[in-house]
Amino acid sequence: AGMEVLTALFEMAHAPDSTMALVGVANSLDLVLRLAPRLSQQPEKVTFAAYGHAELADLLRQRLRPLSVRVFEPAALELCARKVAAAAGDMRRLLGAARAAAEVAAAVKEANDRAAALLRERGHAGSGAPPLQAATRAPAPARSIGFSPRSTRWSP
Repeated sequence: AGMEVLTALFEMAHAPDSTMALVGVANSLDLVLRLAPRLSQQPEKVTFAAYGHAELADLLRQRLRPLSVRVFEPAALELCARKVAAAAGDMRRLLGAARAAAEVAAAVKEANDRAAALLRERGHAGSGAPPLQAATRAPAPARSIGFSPRSTRWSP
């Protein structure tokens, strides 16, 4: 049903007495190829290149600038932008990855806050180490966040 509607819209835009201008935006480069056999005239195509890592990093910095705190370390922001640029160059994926990283950081902070409250409640003096470290007396495990180029999900 969707292809029939698109075909009808393209045909309406190309009718001799039409004043309609149709602008289509697609993530898939094959949209016009799939429509081509159904159309009497081929639409004009404009292809935009994917963002590079420097552009992605700059765009994310611009988005984060209004915040009153530094959300990402500069090296982490740069790494994230490089990974997304290598996978897709899509700003939406970078924003999704940044959101997921912020959610992980918020969850870790919440867990640390709960652990600190529990330690205080039980009368344990703070050692200066993060509460989860102090509670286990072992170094906190390093967390690695991986990016899948086929999705915007980060997997811890």
